[in-house]
Amino acid sequence: MIASAYMGMDMPAIVTPAVAISAILIAVLVGVVSGLYPARKAAMMSPIEAVRYE
Repeated sequence: MIASAYMGMDMPAIVTPAVAISAILIAVLVGVVSGLYPARKAAMMSPIEAVRYE
């Protein structure tokens, strides 16, 4: 729909298995990194220091 608004041309989206797998792997990698970084940072803190800022 949106592609047809540009000079009447159609722009088909071709999704190969390699592209789909790479997208899933990148999403998993981002999720793992965004979960492990704060967890590791919190694990390195002492419990007293962690509670003090709440």
